[in-house]
Amino acid sequence: MSTEARWAGTAKPDVFSSGDTAGNKIQRQMVRVVIQHNTDDVEGLLNLLKEVRDEIFKFPGYVTSEHLINVKDPTNLLVISTWQNLDRWNAWVNSEICKKMTARVKTKLTKPLKITVYNYFVIREKRVWSTF
Repeated sequence: MSTEARWAGTAKPDVFSSGDTAGNKIQRQMVRVVIQHNTDDVEGLLNLLKEVRDEIFKFPGYVTSEHLINVKDPTNLLVISTWQNLDRWNAWVNSEICKKMTARVKTKLTKPLKITVYNYFVIREKRVWSTF
């Protein structure tokens, strides 16, 4: 397969390294996680999300995040976070601190959390470039 075809999005990109010493494949592709929140207590939820962000800063693999409020419906908030790879995101999700913080966040929600994880790519000059 040509490099152009691979990076033009016509083939599934290889997001895994050849593996560790045990032969397990390791994901090396950054991921973006989109978390949708719906609440009737925007200020309370934002305060909790600030606490979550303070904890995430300490966690290995976290890169950055954005907090967005829907201009037409301010009860709808998005958090978009970037992680070094899927393994790091999964480590966060399965950590005790994340579970505790998520339980607190859920008390402020009017609908269940909606979480979607995406591989992160940057489009430049009509080509898709991975971030690894």
